[in-house]
Amino acid sequence: MSLCVIFRIEKKSEFISDLVYTFITLGIATLLGMYGLMGKKFLGGLLVLLMSVIISFISWYIVFYNDFWGIVPAIYGGIPSGVVAGLLFLITDANFLADDNKYKRFIKRLSTYSVLLIIISVLFAKGGDWIFEISEYFKNKAGR
Repeated sequence: MSLCVIFRIEKKSEFISDLVYTFITLGIATLLGMYGLMGKKFLGGLLVLLMSVIISFISWYIVFYNDFWGIVPAIYGGIPSGVVAGLLFLITDANFLADDNKYKRFIKRLSTYSVLLIIISVLFAKGGDWIFEISEYFKNKAGR
């Protein structure tokens, strides 16, 4: 709905901050999708997302920008990377991380979330336009 309807209404914008309805409808669609897939565990999923955002924000503030003004990039980079890492963790946890032993399941979950958060944070912080760079790499490699 966001891409087909709302984005076409707002496509005459010059700045990303002008796309108000696109981000609102993407957020609503994410919450509705989570509710549809998780059912009764929806509030637990929201708690995982909230904790992921908090952990990511604190990690960005401590690791990447350790000064007073570092809170600004930690907000703009840490919060979205926390949401993306939390959503990917929920998908991974629901599909792949099943184990009867609680200790092994906890270790699997902790290591999976840590790896996801590190990869996503590095991509958000140092990646730049990495999709363009990957496509240019393959174009240059094919041209040789």
